[in-house]
Amino acid sequence: MTDVVEKDLQESSVVQAVEKGSPSSRSRRGFLGMSGAAIAGAALGQFLPGIPSALAKETAPAAAVLKPSAKSPVRLNYNENALGMAPSAQRAAAASIPHSNRYPFAHLGKLQSLVATHHKVPSESILFTPGSSDAIRASVLAHATPDTQLVIPELTYGDGALYAGFYDLAIRKVPSSREDWSFKISDMKQAVADHSGPSIVYLVNPNNPTSTIISSDELEAWVNDSRDDTLFIIDEAYAEFVNDPAFRSADHLIAGGAKNVLLLKTFSKIHAMAGLRVPYLPA
Repeated sequence: MTDVVEKDLQESSVVQAVEKGSPSSRSRRGFLGMSGAAIAGAALGQFLPGIPSALAKETAPAAAVLKPSAKSPVRLNYNENALGMAPSAQRAAAASIPHSNRYPFAHLGKLQSLVATHHKVPSESILFTPGSSDAIRASVLAHATPDTQLVIPELTYGDGALYAGFYDLAIRKVPSSREDWSFKISDMKQAVADHSGPSIVYLVNPNNPTSTIISSDELEAWVNDSRDDTLFIIDEAYAEFVNDPAFRSADHLIAGGAKNVLLLKTFSKIHAMAGLRVPYLPA
């Protein structure tokens, strides 16, 4: 396994050029509506001064994708997108390299504005972090008190419990079904009700690693009727893969003025940008 990881990190990893597909139709070019090209073009191309749009097309004439093999396999334990970034996103990323010596802070506002518009929230409600793990860490730390507890399903992504442990929070896990790996919102609510102090409820929807869906109707009813000392951290890293009508993003809760919801979004999964670290937090 060590050899596999080392090989994966080497620049000599096997890559192959992919054939150029037909251009995306303009109807698919809404922000986040097309594959990762929009965010990469915006964040890495047009927001950095001195990079004309033509340069993005000239810098990388042929997009490349890592070809899975015995020495460079698809790493299922990381849930990486094996298809790779969209060709236009790769070109935009390549075009930004000459400006990598510049800090991007002065141009972040434009990206913030685009993301905020997509989620229908004010620009100041968007926080970018170097990885969703850091967003989880910061969210837990910002709301941790000596009597705060973290409430999570028994089976879920581990970083919530990891950082809660760092800050000595009590961790309450609700059971998951051994038949379909689901858990009950009623059990989560009871765990909060049984605690006299503040609660942080960390929910991954759809859940990782079980892929189960939390009913948005049920979740939103709880959020709207929750105690004032209950904070919901809703992680939607895999939301773009969902076609279950029972699911909808929680972003409209924030757009509607909810003060007890932090939403985690990322371009690592559906947009295949895990290595670029472009997660963000609408709150």
